[in-house]
Amino acid sequence: MIQVLSLLLPVLLYFLWFGWKLKSGFHMLQQNSYFNGHYLKWCFQNPGRIFFIREFLPIVVFFAGWFFLKQYALILFGCIYFFLFLTRPKNTYSKKPLVVTARVKRLIVTASILGIVIVAAIMIWQPNTILLAGVLTFLSLLSCLYVALVNLMNRPIELGINRWYFKDAQKKISAMPNLKVIGITGSYGKTSTKYILTKILAEKYNVLMTPESYNTTMGVIKTIRMQLKPIHEVFVCEMGAKYVGDIKEICDLVHPQYGLITSIGPQHLETFHSIQNIVNTKYELAESLPDKTKAVINLSSPLIRENQRYSAAVTYGEKGEEGVQYWAEDIAYGNAGTAFTVKSKQGLSLQLETRLLGNHNILNIVGAVAIADLLGVEPESIIFGVKKLQPVPHRLEMKQRSGNITIIDDAFNSNVEGAKSAVEVLGKFEGVQRILITPGMIELGDKQYEYNYAFGTQAAAQCDYILLVGEKQTIPIQEGVKAAEFPAERLFVLHNLQEALAKMRELATVPSVVLLENDLPDLFET
Repeated sequence: MIQVLSLLLPVLLYFLWFGWKLKSGFHMLQQNSYFNGHYLKWCFQNPGRIFFIREFLPIVVFFAGWFFLKQYALILFGCIYFFLFLTRPKNTYSKKPLVVTARVKRLIVTASILGIVIVAAIMIWQPNTILLAGVLTFLSLLSCLYVALVNLMNRPIELGINRWYFKDAQKKISAMPNLKVIGITGSYGKTSTKYILTKILAEKYNVLMTPESYNTTMGVIKTIRMQLKPIHEVFVCEMGAKYVGDIKEICDLVHPQYGLITSIGPQHLETFHSIQNIVNTKYELAESLPDKTKAVINLSSPLIRENQRYSAAVTYGEKGEEGVQYWAEDIAYGNAGTAFTVKSKQGLSLQLETRLLGNHNILNIVGAVAIADLLGVEPESIIFGVKKLQPVPHRLEMKQRSGNITIIDDAFNSNVEGAKSAVEVLGKFEGVQRILITPGMIELGDKQYEYNYAFGTQAAAQCDYILLVGEKQTIPIQEGVKAAEFPAERLFVLHNLQEALAKMRELATVPSVVLLENDLPDLFET
């Protein structure tokens, strides 16, 4: 009995520490969208966040005590791990904590069963204390591989569950033959355009849209299964993609009759590998439409113009561009927002007012008006809908703070054109101190340095202070800022967003406008 306890007690103490490491691993796996490749790449790039030198202490103490305590040295081994657990690094701040979803619970169950099996196999077939201590140390040091293995073991289960959810959602949407489905995709602008279009269409129809940034297949499935009701007349479906075929998969699920392509740009180049793959993927939406005259595309996006595939498609863009059928003109900015006129070659002329900021938002409104026009929304309703528009959360959203600080929250914007437009908006503010907080842009493949460097040079011309979050990925921005001869004493590189916000408050001794541009997950902060 005593011998069994001398084995079980240290194992239980060890699993307190190992369980904490697995929780941290599942957190980062979740932030990497459960892709083992992305997760392991992050692990190898950030060894200091998953590997601790003091993890060697238990095995060193075990072998030192073996000569005096023999098998009881394992108890000392477990006590050291318990000490490590009690003194583990505390995560005092996490922008996006681990969400214990059903998938995470399945990972925990599999990880627990696998751990029990490993320990039981050693204790039953090879009851060797030295072997057990060695295996447990090995698992702790390589916990990232253990997390990846558990995720791989669960993959068949997850695929089966996803297939069932897909068919269930497909059945539900097929049971609503009169439902008008509008797909929206683009490298940037799709979420803002989705909100704008939904607000306009709601003046005539009962509309459901995919919430927030629910633009993956599983996000769309969840929206359909949880929110789509027989009373809905229109479903506005945002479609995101990181791989070729992602948008086709969503189209196979919802079968859109209308489609809007807001832009094509170098977003997610790391996974797409080429611009042409991005072009092909975005056009999967137009290809899925049974009637190409119900495809709406933005000709102001150079890559769309260069790769225009359907002459029957409805087009929108900047005034004066060749082939544009919907455009804005007479744009005027004032304290109340923006006033402009949307016109079309078919004779439509709408004088609109909005509180939204930036030329890109005007273009988003023009695209939404084109779709609304196709759907027969009356001009008066379009005017009223646009006037009621509120800034999309975290996309150039003005937030008045107490004291000297006004924040332009563009935290959910992570693309090249959107970042450029946001800094231009910041630069238009006069008589105030202009502060930029950003971690830069990611997933741009071999163009990542080039685009972030250019962003740095642009920011240097528009800002009074630049606060960069994270040291590694902001190096190109730092170099771009310095190349533009921006004063070194006005450039700060901080470890995380909390430090950047503290520095912002320190600098805002006079009226200040702060642009919060992009907000990467915790795994990118250093």
